[in-house]
Parts: sequence; C-alpha cells; structure tokens
Amino acid sequence: MSVLLQVPVKTNCYHCGLACETNLIKIEGLTPSYDKYFCCEGCKSVYEILNANDLCAYYTLENAPGTTYKKPVAAHKFDYLNNETVKRALVNFTDGRQSKVTFSIPQMHCSSCIWLLENLYKLNPAITHSTVNFPRKELYLTFNEADTTLRDVVILLASVGYEPDIRLGNLETPVGQPGRHAARQLAFKLGLAGFCFGNIMLLSFPEYLGLNKQTESSFSQFFGILNIVLSLPVVLYSSSYYFSSAVSGLRQRTLNIDIPIALGIVVLFARSVFEIITHTGAGYLDSLAGLVFFLLTGRWFQQKTYDSISFERDYKSYFPVSATRMEGGEEQSVSLNELETDDVILVRNEELIPADAVLVKGEARIDYSFVTGESEPVHKPAGSLIYAGGRQIGPAIELRLVKKVQQSYLTQLWNNDAFTHTRHSNLTLLVNQTSRIFTPFILTVALVSGGYWYASAGMATAINVFTAVLIIACPCALALASPFTLGNAMRILGRYRFYLKNTAVIEQIAQVKQMVFDKTGTITQAGQSHVTFSGNALTPAEEQYVKSAVGQSGHPISRQISHALAQVLPLPVSSYAETPGQGIEAVVNGQTVRIGSARFAGVLPHEQPAAGEGNTKTFVSINGAVKGYYLFKNTWRRGLPDVLRHLSAIYRLSLISGDNDGERQTLLGFFGSTADLLFNQTPQNKLNYIGKLRSTGQAVLMLGDGLNDAGALKQADVGVAVSENINNFSPACDAILEASEFERLHLLLQYCRISVKLVRIAFLISLSYNLVGLSIAVQGWLSPLVAAIFMPLSSVTVVLFGFIATNLAARRVLGKAG
Repeated sequence: MSVLLQVPVKTNCYHCGLACETNLIKIEGLTPSYDKYFCCEGCKSVYEILNANDLCAYYTLENAPGTTYKKPVAAHKFDYLNNETVKRALVNFTDGRQSKVTFSIPQMHCSSCIWLLENLYKLNPAITHSTVNFPRKELYLTFNEADTTLRDVVILLASVGYEPDIRLGNLETPVGQPGRHAARQLAFKLGLAGFCFGNIMLLSFPEYLGLNKQTESSFSQFFGILNIVLSLPVVLYSSSYYFSSAVSGLRQRTLNIDIPIALGIVVLFARSVFEIITHTGAGYLDSLAGLVFFLLTGRWFQQKTYDSISFERDYKSYFPVSATRMEGGEEQSVSLNELETDDVILVRNEELIPADAVLVKGEARIDYSFVTGESEPVHKPAGSLIYAGGRQIGPAIELRLVKKVQQSYLTQLWNNDAFTHTRHSNLTLLVNQTSRIFTPFILTVALVSGGYWYASAGMATAINVFTAVLIIACPCALALASPFTLGNAMRILGRYRFYLKNTAVIEQIAQVKQMVFDKTGTITQAGQSHVTFSGNALTPAEEQYVKSAVGQSGHPISRQISHALAQVLPLPVSSYAETPGQGIEAVVNGQTVRIGSARFAGVLPHEQPAAGEGNTKTFVSINGAVKGYYLFKNTWRRGLPDVLRHLSAIYRLSLISGDNDGERQTLLGFFGSTADLLFNQTPQNKLNYIGKLRSTGQAVLMLGDGLNDAGALKQADVGVAVSENINNFSPACDAILEASEFERLHLLLQYCRISVKLVRIAFLISLSYNLVGLSIAVQGWLSPLVAAIFMPLSSVTVVLFGFIATNLAARRVLGKAG
C-alpha cells in the first residue's frame, strides 16, 4: 500500500537516494522499520518493477544506483519507433525472429547499472540477451520480434531509468556519442582547474615573496578568502570524478586507486581552510589546485590514448577481404571499402555477405550462425532484404547493396562472443592483482608516514608527506602499460597487413608452442597453379557444366578451375551443395556434376591413377560417369622454405590437408622429417587434431584459408586466416594475414613475442617510478604539488616508452612496410 505524505523531516528516496523535497510516497512494510519512502512516482514505479521481478538485489549493490525521474515515462513519445523506416535504421540485424540493436546509454555509471542492464531478460523474457560495453556507454540487445517490439524495449529501458540516447538525425554514425560529451566535460574541468590554479598562484605571490605579514595582514586575509573561493569549484566540480569514484568503490566494499587521491584532496582543502580562517598560515590551496590540474592532465592524456586505440579498432580496421562486383556482366574483384550503395555483387557458396543488400538473382539460403548462433539456413526469395554477416549456402547469388560496408559492424561481428576464445590474460591479471594490493598498501604507508612526521615535525609537514605519498604512488601508469603498448603493436602489425582481433591475441601468440598449417590456399598460391585436364576430353557443353559448378564455390581449387575455363560461358545452376573437404555437386541444365576427391566423384580404388609427385588431382564426374581429373602443379608461397626453417627452430610444426599426399616428399623437405604431415583430412579431422594437441597443454596456432578451416581456426588457441583476393573472412579466426605478407610470418610472430616483453618492461618502469617516488615522499622531500606533476609524467613516460620501443622493434625486426 502506498501513501502520499508531507515531509516532516529530511528523508531520502529509497531508490535514487536524493532528499524528498516536498512530498514523499510511502510503501508500508510489515513494521514501520520496513517502510520505504520515494520522492516521486517514477522512483516508486522502478522499485515496484524490480520488486515484482525479484531484482531488489539491485539496492544491495549500491545505495543510489538509479537515475532520478520526476515523472512517469510518457510511452507515447516513443511511438515513432513503430515506423518501419526508423526501425530499419536502428536495428543492426533481424531475420524476422531475432533482432539485434545497439543503444547509447549515457546514464550508465556504475556496476549496479551494468548488473541491471544485463538482467533485462528478467523484466521482459522476450529480451534474450543484453551485454554492456561500459567504457563506451553502450548496450547490445537481442530480442524476439514475435514477443515484443523495439518500442516496448525502449519503454522498458526508460522505465528503469536508462532511456537510450536516440538521435534520428545522426543514425548513420556509430553510437557512442556520450564519449564525446564525457571528453568535453573533462576538458571543462581541466580548463577550470587550470584557471583557478593560475589565479591562486597569482594571489599567493606575497606569500612566495615573504612580505611582512604584519603590514600586509589585511591583504593576506583578503587574498586567503579569495583563494578559498577560487578553490571551491576545483574541489566541488573539477575533482568530482575522484570523489564519486571513491564513494562508489566504498559502496562496493573495494579500495580503488581513487580513494587515496580523494582523501588527499579533502585533507589539503580542510587544512588550508583551517589555517586561513584561524590566521595560522597561508594554507596549501595553490598545491591543491595544481594537484587537481595535473591529475586531470593525466586523465586527459589517458583518455586521448584510449580513444586513439578505440578509434583505430572500430573505424580504421581494414579487413583484407574483397567482394566480386558485377559490371556489365563481368566479374570484378574489389576491396570492401570500394563498394557503394546500388552496386551489384556476386556471393558464392560459403562467402560472407559484407553489407545489407536486396537479393536480385538466385536462390538465397542464408546461414546467420555468425550473428545469431543458429546454423539453420534461412530461405530468402528474390527482393528480400538480407543483412550483413550471413553466409550464402548453395549456388551463387547476386545482391544489390542498400548500405555501404560498415567496418565497425564487421568488427562487432568478429568479436562476437560465439567466436571469442576464453582467455585468461596474465598481463591483465597482474595489473588487477597489483591494483588491489596497492591501494591498502599506500594508505598504510601514508598513515604511518604522516603519523611519524606529525610526531617529529608538526602538522604542516605531516600533511605534506601524507598527501604526497597518496598522490605519487598512484599506479595509473601501470594500468596504461599493457593496452597502449600492445595497442600500438597491433596498429603496427596492421601496417604489415597482419590484422588482429584484439590485443589479447598478441599475448596468446607469444605463448604458442605448436603451429599447424593447412595446404591449399595457405602455403600454396591460389590462382597461380598450372592446371591441365587428364582423361576423356570434355566437350564444350561439359566444360560449361564444370564452369557453372565451380563458379558457385569460393574454394581455391574451384577458383583455379574456373580461371582455367575463363573463355567458357556458364549456365544457370538449379541446385548446389558443397561437402567440406570432399567436393561440390551441382545440377546444371539437368546434368548432375560432381567435382572433388576420387571417392567423392565415384572413382573406384583400383581405377585411381598413381600419385604423381608434386601434383594435386581433382576428379570430375557427370551423371555418374567419371570424365577424368584436373591436375594441379602447385606454386608455393614466396619464401615458404625460409619461413618454415625459421619457425621450426622455435615451434613444433604440422601440416593437415584435405588433399591427397601427392606432394608428401616435397613437403617433408620443407617441414622436416619430424613434422606431422596428414592428408585426406576432413574439417572434423582437422578440428579433432587441434583439440588433441591442446589437450597436451600446448598452445596451438592454426593457419588456414578461412573457408573449410573455420572449425579448426576456432578450436586453436590462435586461428590465423591467410587471405588472398577473395572473400574468405571468417569470424572464427583471431587474425588475418594478407597472403602477400606470408614471407614475413616468422618475423611477425617474433615481433609479437617482443611486444609482450616490452609490456613487462613497461610494468617495471611504472613500478620502479612508484617505489622511487614513494621512498622520496616518505622522507618529506616532496610536496603534493610536485607529486601531482610527476604523477602524469609517469603515464607519459610509460606511453612514450611503449610507442618508441614498439616502433623501434618493428623497424629492427620487420623492416619497411610493403
């Protein structure tokens, strides 16, 4: 039961924690001690929603976690979300059953916000998944179209205090605009602190010059009061982040690194005000303002550093994949960033659809497992809208693009949870453990040092030492060492066309002990093999059947056969199927064509030709009659022997291939007699082999072409897709190596190992700085102002070291980028 009451005494709202100004709303409990008071209907409604859905643990995470609403949600203002045009612009993906959308949530500010937003499914079961990206203030939602609507989802978010920031005039730009607002707010705080710092120093000049305090006492008192007035916005506004972070940490019963800083600011301000008012001294307000100014300078520098890394990953990432654009009936391979709206592209079997498009030709069976996790293909008729991220299963189709390729969307797809290995970063673990230990350690040292100097030299020295210890020992640079050093290394690797999913991949590469190679398309150069046909000569009609069948596949061998039949015109394909590791089957003009291994094509064991050294054979049968086979004289990737020689000195090497063993002797010469060479392996065999290696405790790196090797790439600790000028990007891989850079592979892996060593050196620099600064501060030789100057300098030092060291290492190890 709820009752509206006049406020007799100051009462705080149970939900938002703010004071109830005029009226308060009470929900009566079993006894008066269990009564709950709310400042408005909005807060009461949020509580009732949480209580009805057994989510009141929300209030145990933080006493005031929500956002205040002074009126209930006006649902009608979200009616525009029922408009199909608006929905299409906002939704990242939908297959008619599931929809995915990304919202910007500026109100998100603490762990209880994260907890509530990631438990939305308890409020609305139609929301099947919700994930928070806290640094970017973003919420990723998946919901069932049949059970709820986009409008209802937004109303729910607004009702619990997290109304999304939807800007219809800017729908084509990525979300995350609150980051700009936060950066602007930080700039205001920094500017205000700098202004006050300069003026407080100016007003403190008489004190600096040691003027006669008796004759200038009235001016000293007046300037002291002015300094207090100037320091108030510094304490109340510019340093508010440190106070809110410290309070949040205490509410979560954790000691974060902002607690010592907030404590130092409070001590400096309180002591300064006391001295000025009691005329016992000039205080330390210049040190206080300078402290906050230089702390914010350090935060601004860190923010710029993180923003540069985030920007590089989200918007400048270039995946070395291409699409086949149709122009005047001719196929033209172009990079994804060259595609424009209304371009018509050809998508073959197993190829990824790079952008939202409309089906204009062919039968689409779209596998959206990379997006939804469901592998059942969805049939789409001509004229249907097909979302980016799906794979075509079946004959080639033609699509007309309705949107340009969004690299940020592909990045999001690449980092889908379904294709992310569970990794425990030793570097991140080290930072977290150090941060947890550091804060209580520093508080103890500060209190002991302050107590010692209070007993031996008085209050003024004790405050200086106490505050200087709290500031100088802040391990901010420690947290910056790994992301910036590895982030810069990742950017450098991108210049050498080795594209990594995230910085954790670099650390994982450094731990690799075993390397497994696929053959076709990985260590052979697609499109450069010498292709001949052996057997009964194919008639022109039969060549058309073969050309039509292989034209549907993106496999390197199919592409080579298609290239060999470049002058042959293809025919329509009525049905198509591809068996990974075996071959393809298509019905062309009523004729059943099978192309692949001898067994797949129906060749009996005693009819198979003898294996020829250095040759790969792909058999052709039409309507069950074996016509012969295509013979491939493979061209190995440039520098392959040298690459394998260097790698074999560090790693144990293996080769696993779906092809026959016709080139075993040549490959033994490349890999060495101790290497495992496995042929005629299915994709499942490859996956099982990787799993067997990992079960022995070895970290395994798998190199494949990204097509038939998706399972093995995902199973390995590090999966690297070697990319030619075809659309073989797979979200299952952790890295993409452009084929032209294969000869640098051993150098790229060496650079990853060096980068991890550089991070450890950066850790040592940061810790050494803290220990040296701490030893100076406890001896009373360091003022809080000087400590505040040196604190951001430690971050600058670590960042400069990471930047310079990774660039020098790249120049020494990798040479000049091609």
